[in-house]
Amino acid sequence: MEQIQETVFDHSRLRVDASQLYVRNAVQNPGEKPKNLVSEWSPGLAEQVEQFRKEVELHQPRIVFSFGSFAFEFARRAFQEEETKRQGWSAKRMREEFRKRINSFEIERPTVLPLLHVSVARGRFLEAHKGFTDSENGNYFEHVAQSLARVLMDHGDRLKIIWK
Repeated sequence: MEQIQETVFDHSRLRVDASQLYVRNAVQNPGEKPKNLVSEWSPGLAEQVEQFRKEVELHQPRIVFSFGSFAFEFARRAFQEEETKRQGWSAKRMREEFRKRINSFEIERPTVLPLLHVSVARGRFLEAHKGFTDSENGNYFEHVAQSLARVLMDHGDRLKIIWK
C-alpha cells in the first residue's frame, strides 16, 4: 500500500483513502486450507466460498487483491470464474494472470488480482522479483504498486475510494 500511495502521490499529489479498503482472510482457520493440490474442497470450505460470494454481491468491489495461490483460487471460486483449479498456482502462472487481469481491467466488472505471498515471505523473494517483473534487477513491490496505482488513477473517479 505504501508503494501505491507513493506512486499516486508522485503523479497527482493525491492519496488513496486506505480506510475504504476492506481486508479479510480467505478462511478464518488456516487449518481448513487443503493440505495438498486437490480440486475438490471440503463442504465447509465450499460453504465459506459461497459466503464470500454473497459478500461480494452485496458490496460489489471492483478490485479484489488475493495474496497467494490459495486466496487466489478461493476468490476465483467465489467469483465463479472458469473451471476450478487445484490450489497450486505457481508464481509464474500468477504473474501471467496478474498481467492479463491488470491490462484488461474494466471498472464495470470486478477483477480478482493475484499477488504473491509465500514466495516473497519464505525467502524466494529474489526469484519472485525477477519472475514477476521479467527483469534481473526488478522489484516486485514497485512493479505491482505502479500497475495498481495506474489502474486506481485511471478509474479514481468511479472507484469507491476517496482521494484526499
